[in-house]
Amino acid sequence: MATKFLTNLDLRQNQLKQPVIDVNTSTQINAIAIPIEGQFIYDSTNHKLKVYNGSTWKDASITSDSMTINGTSIALGGSGTVTAAAGTLTGTTLNSTVVSSSLTSVGTLSSLTTSGDVTVGGNLNITGSINETSVTNLQVTDLTITVAQGSAGKNSANNSGLTIDLGSDGTAKLYYTSADDRFNFSKSLNATVYGSGANLTSINADNISSGTLAIARGGTGAATTSQNYVFAGPASGGSGAPSFRALTAADISAAGAAAKYATSVTNDTAGARTITHNLGTRDVIVQVYETSSGNATNQVFTDIAVTSTTAVTVTFATQDSAVYRVVVTG
Repeated sequence: MATKFLTNLDLRQNQLKQPVIDVNTSTQINAIAIPIEGQFIYDSTNHKLKVYNGSTWKDASITSDSMTINGTSIALGGSGTVTAAAGTLTGTTLNSTVVSSSLTSVGTLSSLTTSGDVTVGGNLNITGSINETSVTNLQVTDLTITVAQGSAGKNSANNSGLTIDLGSDGTAKLYYTSADDRFNFSKSLNATVYGSGANLTSINADNISSGTLAIARGGTGAATTSQNYVFAGPASGGSGAPSFRALTAADISAAGAAAKYATSVTNDTAGARTITHNLGTRDVIVQVYETSSGNATNQVFTDIAVTSTTAVTVTFATQDSAVYRVVVTG
């Protein structure tokens, strides 16, 4: 049975010969209820010496027989010489004034944090992911930026492009789609188009707010025009130059097609009814029909007078409160 010391053991600089550090399995070590910072123990499961650092058991073993400093391998227990550039060390401490001209290699780092600038004189090759870049302005002197580098074909580059984070409002994107082999904008494009526009296709004219669209392209040739206009010669006839203007009844007649106007009237009082047809001619035929459910049925005859190029009168001799359909053809 082991002798227990409940106070420190002071050997007064005498040697402790052939000691064996407390040997336990990993399970036994983890079961120690209250380890003390600085306590040593040997892990017989992993065959390593461990020390408690105040919060966890740390490996205190040396697993390599040598270490490499500045390209020089030095055996443990042996000796070697490592040469540092002039001005880089004060004793064994690296000076804060060390610059790239005096420090040529730092080996392999798992991470690097610096509060100052980092200048890379050669190529910067990144094999991992750049999770976040926080800069005020990103300035690139290269004339081109390539994305989807090494794609096997356009399908591999599908949806590649630029994405702008709009926070709670979503994103705005400029991206390429392989299905139609073109660039796409996820937001409306506000741009000034210079040149003839000969290569522009599938344009919705409703979205053109200014400028002119040539007559040859189906436009008016002017900056603005009214709705319901047609491209035609002079309304009065003749050989004048065509223009965009309102369509008249004369245009329809000149084209060899008859114009027609129809309306319903109620015979609730005897007498004349004025029918304004705006056909622009006195050469009209006026017909009156009985109606059923709003549809013309049997033709009836009334007194009819052509009063102008835009109106006729229909006169009922008696009142019957019926609804009649009046058709004017010119």
